[in-house]
Amino acid sequence: MAGWDEGLREVVVTASAAASDSTRWRDVLVVLARRFGATAAALHTPGASSPERSLFAEVGLSNDSLATYAAHWASHDPWFASADARHITERTGLCFVGRELCDWAELDRLPFYNEFAEPAGVRGLTSLVLDDGVRPGASPLAILSLYRAPGLDEFSFADRDTLRSVHAPLQLALHAHWAFDRTRRDRLMAVDALAATPKPLYVLAADARVLHANPQGAALLSRHGWIETRGDRAVRLGGSGPQAFFAAVRCAAAGEVQVLPVWMPACAEAPACIAVARLVPLGEDNACRLAWPHARVLLMIDVADADRQQRHLSAIAERYRLTPAEARLLALLADGASPAEISAQLEVSLHTVRAHLRHLFDKTGARRQSDLVRLFLAGTEVARPWQ
Repeated sequence: MAGWDEGLREVVVTASAAASDSTRWRDVLVVLARRFGATAAALHTPGASSPERSLFAEVGLSNDSLATYAAHWASHDPWFASADARHITERTGLCFVGRELCDWAELDRLPFYNEFAEPAGVRGLTSLVLDDGVRPGASPLAILSLYRAPGLDEFSFADRDTLRSVHAPLQLALHAHWAFDRTRRDRLMAVDALAATPKPLYVLAADARVLHANPQGAALLSRHGWIETRGDRAVRLGGSGPQAFFAAVRCAAAGEVQVLPVWMPACAEAPACIAVARLVPLGEDNACRLAWPHARVLLMIDVADADRQQRHLSAIAERYRLTPAEARLLALLADGASPAEISAQLEVSLHTVRAHLRHLFDKTGARRQSDLVRLFLAGTEVARPWQ
């Protein structure tokens, strides 16, 4: 930027902001018009293949001038026709003034000037080909034009050369604009696809940050005991410990599918239940990676219905030869209840609860209540009902 005046520096700074905020392109035009003494300015993408690939911004033109131009006058524009015939629009970075393409005498005779340009306050012109549109995915053909009203001096060749000097930063901002736009559209598509899935889904970074949750997943985030977060990072899933959860996320981010049986404790919003958490790696070409560049893992939660939960508990009871009372005690322990709370809930003495607890220790080989909870989560073939 050495040798540039303050006006040109302001152009570059404003263009940088427009890269991520399309509403700021009009600000770019305001700064350019002020720097070059233009009474109007426009940025447009003639011949864009779709509305998503169109960019229109203007300042100083009469109402709907760009829309009217695009709908009717673009095909009659002598400046653009001459530039196109000379293949100027096929060469990124070329800049020209109006009289290089169409002399005054010819312009005065054309309906384009008399019926559109002059009423719109346009006579003097200098245009810059920001991008020729030939690189797939980079940018469509984009033209930046500055105008002066009838009665004012034409733009000079010095103006043309100065405008050309800011082509590189303007083109960089334009390419960034389309990159951000693609990311935004990819994200909207990914969000819609995830929202259409009836199961809770979470897009996770490699460090377990929650980048997105579909509506069903967002509902679980608000339920106590289901998914614990600290800031934007998931740290615990149901009754599983944080170490096990983080290890599963790391393995999934490294490319290994992880399946975790999870006991979801009861809360005010829902009873206790069994769930299976699947952590699936996201490949580089996955839509979630395009929408959220830091995405590495898709976490899916499959909540078992009452019949599946009963089959799970029955499988554990059959393996360890548990009585119905012992199996019930095991389920309540996994739900986070203490022996005293179980005593009150089942309306039996604390002595009876402790007796059942001793039997559980003897039959399963567990030494602590936490071991019983882990046994309940692991079970025997716990994941089979969901396979």
